[in-house]
Amino acid sequence: MEYVLLSKLFYQDREKQKALYQKRYESESTYHFNFYVKEHPAFCVISKEIHALCCNIYEYKSKLYEMLSQIPGDIINHFTKTCLIDEVKLTNEIEGVQSTRQEINALIEHLPSRKKNSRLYGLVKKYLLLLDINEEIPLNACEDIRSLYNELCLPEVIAEDKNNAPDGKLFRKEIVNVLSPTQKPIHQGSYPEAKIISEMEQALNILHDEKIPSLIRIAVFHYLFGYIHPFYDGNGRTNRFISSYFLSKEIEPLVALRLSYMVKYRLKNYYDSFTYGNDPHNFGDLTPFIIEFLTIILYAQQDLLQRLEDDNKRFSFYLNQIENMIKSSDELKEPAYKILFYLLLNSLFNDRGISVDELAKESDISISTVRKYIKKFKEAGYLKISKESYNNLYDIDLNVLERYNDKTQ
Repeated sequence: MEYVLLSKLFYQDREKQKALYQKRYESESTYHFNFYVKEHPAFCVISKEIHALCCNIYEYKSKLYEMLSQIPGDIINHFTKTCLIDEVKLTNEIEGVQSTRQEINALIEHLPSRKKNSRLYGLVKKYLLLLDINEEIPLNACEDIRSLYNELCLPEVIAEDKNNAPDGKLFRKEIVNVLSPTQKPIHQGSYPEAKIISEMEQALNILHDEKIPSLIRIAVFHYLFGYIHPFYDGNGRTNRFISSYFLSKEIEPLVALRLSYMVKYRLKNYYDSFTYGNDPHNFGDLTPFIIEFLTIILYAQQDLLQRLEDDNKRFSFYLNQIENMIKSSDELKEPAYKILFYLLLNSLFNDRGISVDELAKESDISISTVRKYIKKFKEAGYLKISKESYNNLYDIDLNVLERYNDKTQ
């Protein structure tokens, strides 16, 4: 049964709207939050939809753990890197900030040697921390939010428009409007800064209130951060990272790395759910937003599980082709299998080819041996070659692998 919006009833039957509001607000299944939305106390009802979504999310959490336990670690590592690159690219893209997969990949590979003010440095560094379950990022006070923002996106915000840098004690001093895709003002962030600070403290208290189920408070905080809109620019990136961080703790880091992907996939629903929450005729009912946010998490899990299954099957198929190729050759010995193994991983999970030096490091085989076998593979027509600066980059030609058995029969 679809959850009925109170704002919809406002235009149909106001008495029915008021009666339904009272029923929801006073229900034993309702959580009340110490926060006012458009002069109304915020609340949510643990509806049938929310209950079912939470149950499904934790069921898929178990399915995902089971799937991950069956997949070789090398595949998981390369798949995780792909998800990380996608997440950084898409969280930027949602805000109109352009970045390329190649740019993000290069930053991941060479992060320790890059300057802290390098483009996307802070964003990539923080997302890498999501993969460490023991890593704790302090998010208990307004100062923590500002520190995170400084690392995460402030350099890019300033580079794009220095006037969008925070100009208050912690956040912004002036009024800011949230605009629709057609540049129409649809919401005004909290104002003045004293109110921003006060409301952010309330939102953080809700985020850390263990009396509220984890998924509900993560969803509520995500809405409240968007409602407060504490910065001139970079709110979306900061907000999605905070949600990803807590989802990585509650569910699984890989799911946290699919949040922006699924937000972009459901972007209209996502923005609409904010609009419902902001509508004064909904009387502070955040239930529709929570339903959408949990739906995004569940879809991210389902998509992730399907991709892992498909990629594992593809890898197994191609690896079997490589094994047959090695067995039928008198020239290809044990190092060949290992080199082809890592060439295959790179070809399936990376947008760029791999250099001889990188391949030697991955496979733990000497550069001279790798060069020798790369030459054999080229002569046999197994490779696709591209250029990066002065380096040759290599991929396995997957079409050749697919046709291998046909050639030998």
